[in-house]
Amino acid sequence: MLPYLSETDLSETAHNPSSLHWEGRRARAALEEAREQAARAIGAKAREIVFVGSGSEADTPAILGAAQQRPGRHIISCAIEHRAVLRALDALRDQGYEITLLPVDHNGLVDPQRFEHALRPQTALASVMCANNEVCTIEPISQLAEIARRRSLHL
Repeated sequence: MLPYLSETDLSETAHNPSSLHWEGRRARAALEEAREQAARAIGAKAREIVFVGSGSEADTPAILGAAQQRPGRHIISCAIEHRAVLRALDALRDQGYEITLLPVDHNGLVDPQRFEHALRPQTALASVMCANNEVCTIEPISQLAEIARRRSLHL
């Protein structure tokens, strides 16, 4: 991506990859090459790589896709989760999913014991942000992940 991010004259590289003209086809080829490289780097298929403009934009397809690919209709998250995740959870609630939003303690942390008690056989997904940019906490993700692994749940 360096040539596309560091060019001083964006007229050389800033083209719509969906356009049919030569510059658009060249942009499409670069995009597809980047998709292939990203897929190889993480052991995925190129068609599984989706480029988005921000983390907020990425939250919705990640949450919806993960929930809908798993059995169970229960999802756990926390009360101070990012607004984009909460919106995705609202959409899932509208589709009949039950959402448990865990409270946080006075330091803004999810209690691992409370997390474990919230898990059910129907829990399809747990989503807890690692670091909260509003209250400046770093959640005990390794503990939560270990609890989730013991229960065969993806975090």
